[in-house]
Amino acid sequence: SSDEASASGDPDTRTMEVIAATVKEHRKDARACYEKGAKQVPGLKGDLVVHFVLTPSGKVKTADLNKERSTITEASVVSCVIDVITASQFPRSSRGMETTVNYPFNFTP
Repeated sequence: SSDEASASGDPDTRTMEVIAATVKEHRKDARACYEKGAKQVPGLKGDLVVHFVLTPSGKVKTADLNKERSTITEASVVSCVIDVITASQFPRSSRGMETTVNYPFNFTP
């Protein structure tokens, strides 16, 4: 029966592609964070990598800057982008698992 299949460890339907698609729906908001920061810091550009953990239900449990992988560390931009991610609702995990994500935003003027 189909019940057995889901118990045998099928891959989660909440894939990185699905998560990325959700983040991309809020790309304009994240971009606005960057544009605001770029007005204050001329020449600001590069990668801003957000490390976040999703609960099984699709809420953001924690989110912070992945400092090792980010070239943009401007506090105002970082906290703004993290707010955008934290406010997003992600799909639930079909396996009832938490998901850890490193999502890179690449911002250029």
